[in-house]
Amino acid sequence: MSAEKNEATVRTWVDEAWNRGNVESQAGIFSPDYEWAELPEVFGKGSQALMSFVLAFRAGFPDLHYRIEDVVANDDSVAWRVLGTGTHRGEFMGMPATGKVISVAAIIISRFESGLWREDHVCWDQLGMLQQLGVIPRAESVTA
Repeated sequence: MSAEKNEATVRTWVDEAWNRGNVESQAGIFSPDYEWAELPEVFGKGSQALMSFVLAFRAGFPDLHYRIEDVVANDDSVAWRVLGTGTHRGEFMGMPATGKVISVAAIIISRFESGLWREDHVCWDQLGMLQQLGVIPRAESVTA
């Protein structure tokens, strides 16, 4: 698959699944062997686990919006940086709604194989999100 096609697939996934919640409409872009090693285990494995994670995130942050900041693509992979914002209006991973607005950055490296999305390696600011929600204190508010 071409770099342009891979990048377009990533952009469509972000817009349709993450921003609009049309997760199931994107199911066909993933390999049956899809892997995201860093996905919280509670969601399981494979592309269905990823879709469950997206739906859970959107349930907790119904106004969630991701903006792609940077993309570098080649024939079989796409490295992309995103910034997500949303308001915590619903339960998310055991955390009751706080009403707080979050801004979370992520860097993802996605690999494609035989025209399908095969794997992701994701580094996202979970600590920063938990601090913004008030679940974990910020370093400047911790005293020795």
